Amino acid sequence: MVQSFAEDILHAILKELPEQDYNRESLKETALHESVVHFLFNTLDRRLEFEMSRMESTWFDFENPAVQESVAYLRGHLYATAKIPADEWQKTIEHAVRLVTAYLLRPCHTLAGFIFGRDNAALDMPTILRRMQYFSPYSYLSEIFGTYVQHNNIQEMESSRFLDLITQIDRRYVKDFTNVTDWIGLLKPVFEVGTLVYTKGYPVYLFQIFFDDKGEIEFKKRLLFEEQIRGIAKVSKIELTNLLNSVAEAENLGLAQSTSTNHSQNANDDFEGEIQLSNTSSFTAQPVDEPFIRNEVPRWQAFKSSPPIPEPQMIMGNTALALYPVQNTPKPNLARFQSKILNLNDDLANKSKKLPNSKTGWIAVTPTISPVPPPIPKAKEDRIADKYSRLLSETAHLEQAIFGGMHPERRTWYLQKLFDNKLVEYHLFLNRLRGIQSWQKAAELIALEVFMKNKVNIYGEAALSFTDLIESIYQK
Repeated sequence: MVQSFAEDILHAILKELPEQDYNRESLKETALHESVVHFLFNTLDRRLEFEMSRMESTWFDFENPAVQESVAYLRGHLYATAKIPADEWQKTIEHAVRLVTAYLLRPCHTLAGFIFGRDNAALDMPTILRRMQYFSPYSYLSEIFGTYVQHNNIQEMESSRFLDLITQIDRRYVKDFTNVTDWIGLLKPVFEVGTLVYTKGYPVYLFQIFFDDKGEIEFKKRLLFEEQIRGIAKVSKIELTNLLNSVAEAENLGLAQSTSTNHSQNANDDFEGEIQLSNTSSFTAQPVDEPFIRNEVPRWQAFKSSPPIPEPQMIMGNTALALYPVQNTPKPNLARFQSKILNLNDDLANKSKKLPNSKTGWIAVTPTISPVPPPIPKAKEDRIADKYSRLLSETAHLEQAIFGGMHPERRTWYLQKLFDNKLVEYHLFLNRLRGIQSWQKAAELIALEVFMKNKVNIYGEAALSFTDLIESIYQK
């Protein structure tokens, strides 16, 4: 799906921009998004560094002041005349667009892949930071990461640890969002790049990928429902805002709405945590998701008004490598990102591998092994069986009230195919369904709480039968 996004953008760009030479000025004059232009500028800078490095030779004295002055003069003119040649244009723009579009939707994985390739070997920090600068959107990733590694004096890092750390930074940053407006602001580059080809709304799958990468599962589930159940393939910016607001409101009202099911939940509070029967899978209670609005005052606002991090001194050529020299690196403004880098070492220490420690150098974390649970006493088994029988009886009463009854074999079929053999979930679903007055709301409940939650094939025989059965209630 990310590739489809890139291909749509590429098709439009290649149609408008013919194969010819493109220097910095001509790139600025195109309709290319600033993130793509930024990537191409870094490509030109890196090409200049590569060509200049080929000039070095032991046959000449490059330490001679006159030679250094001539090289600096040459570098300046090469920088001013750098261009992407016509015969390299298509290959270069394809490379830039594919990486930038992937970064807009899945920044952490794209960064890790671009910086390290398929190799997990450690890279020195100047190389990592230089390669991060190819991407201009979501600047908080490179800023917080750079502050963190300088604060902890990290000189190199391997791919797996980089991906773990940058993902923590990304998800911790968005966790402080207090309203949907924050999300829409973060999606601004996606909207801007998409306007080049999408005039009647943006494909829903773009935002599914984006929110899945951020760990915002409730947003993703709602977008999946709109696409798969309601058949909505595209949404405008306003429509997306309304959808996200509806999810946020639903999550905030989730606890209040659950009071209508107190009777069945109170009857099964003990039951959910202890029953494990071979023919009914595990009746463990699902954790309640954290409300969308988490903090009244987000931590990230604390450094919004802080003075900016001092810009590193630029040298001739404006190369990305020059932005992050090995020595004389400006000290980071730690106060700006203190809430973001605080305890990151503690979080990383939970991983079962060696991690850096500012005091001891390296620490080894031993993974915790869960003890084998003791056998269930006979008396407890009897109590569990009694609770299961009581729940089954209550479920049968619900089926009688809603459907007019349910054959035991059909109930077993639905439990196996749709509810992962969890009688508690089936019971709670029926209890919620009893309070719904419209088929539209019932269809949404089926999609979100049955099909998507349990990863059910919506075209399977059991799914179609269950949907038809419930729809027939509202038709009557």
